[in-house]
Amino acid sequence: ADAVAPVLGVERGASSAVAQVWREGRPACCTDLPPGRGIAAGMPPDRHSVAVPVHLHGALWGALTVVRIGDAARPFAGQDEEQLGHFADLVGLALESAAVQRELIAQATTDPLTRLANHRVLHERLREEVSRSRRHGTGLALVLVDLDHFKLVNDRYGHQAGDLVLREVAARVRACAREHDVVARAGGEELAWLLPGASPGDARAAAERLLVAIRSRGFGEVGPVTASMGIATLEDGVDAVELYRRAAAALYWAKARGRDRVADYRAADDRAAP
Repeated sequence: ADAVAPVLGVERGASSAVAQVWREGRPACCTDLPPGRGIAAGMPPDRHSVAVPVHLHGALWGALTVVRIGDAARPFAGQDEEQLGHFADLVGLALESAAVQRELIAQATTDPLTRLANHRVLHERLREEVSRSRRHGTGLALVLVDLDHFKLVNDRYGHQAGDLVLREVAARVRACAREHDVVARAGGEELAWLLPGASPGDARAAAERLLVAIRSRGFGEVGPVTASMGIATLEDGVDAVELYRRAAAALYWAKARGRDRVADYRAADDRAAP
């Protein structure tokens, strides 16, 4: 049977072909003969193996190994190592290609500072969740989070301190979010939290928890930081663009009324209610 085995899963001092690859970094053959061969019936069969290294970005990643089991199985030889080595090279190239692809996808979809989803992913997912909510008749809420007086943090403590605050706030949002929620950096110091299946009450309770999580613990030398939040929930006739606009309107209302608070959008008069 063929298998790719992570080298770290093998004891370094073992005598197997994979362990030899780990120790020496080159192909190895190994034959395990049962003890007392020919003395008693029913002894296990011979076991022959060959292993070759698989490299990823120039470093030893694992080993590709082939095993033959049976009294009539022939041991492996140098030509077997060479043939398997060619295949191991292809495995390494495939792994590198997959790793590069994952990195490119991550760069295209992730905000480099906060490691949250970026602006493009946010709006893609917002459209998807609105469509899904419509199909299944489930709730959907969007919470926009904006740090209060964040410019003063950058002016007083420098942009490096401001970046640390933003990263920590992002971590606190993730800690409050459910596994299937979407947390993204909408831009600047503004974060977005999309809650599929949430009712207005669910969204309000979640935002209040986050408000406490941000204000209850300081941010190093910067000290306490607060945030304002605006909530909008999906209603009939509201698309993704309008849902975002309503959450933004609620957020601006919260900031205009003193900050460090949560506001819900109220469609009746196009304002937000505290």
